[in-house]
Amino acid sequence: SDTLTVGRVALMGDAAFVARPHIGMGVAKASEDAVALADAHGHIRLRTSETIVTFQRLDSAAVDALIAAGDWRGKAGGYALQGSAEAFVRWLSGSWSGVVGLPLCETRALLAAAA
Repeated sequence: SDTLTVGRVALMGDAAFVARPHIGMGVAKASEDAVALADAHGHIRLRTSETIVTFQRLDSAAVDALIAAGDWRGKAGGYALQGSAEAFVRWLSGSWSGVVGLPLCETRALLAAAA
């Protein structure tokens, strides 16, 4: 289901998908990012990064606050690490910049290799 109701809180779409495991359990979320660079000859270089984010357990009040903040709107994972959700991150391994947008370390490596 793409709706979760807990008390007076109803989560829909991406917000429901992401928040469902948090309530009472905590969760680890993995993401993988890729950056590709093509040169004038069509040679493509590729770099990937994998990131694991572990959130603390969220109660209904924390879920209320996250939903009210609206940071989840338009986000592929249903949360914005650079927004309200960051307050609930227990651990992150990988690329913070990859979670919020472009994996900068991998992009820099591609550009350096192409120079």
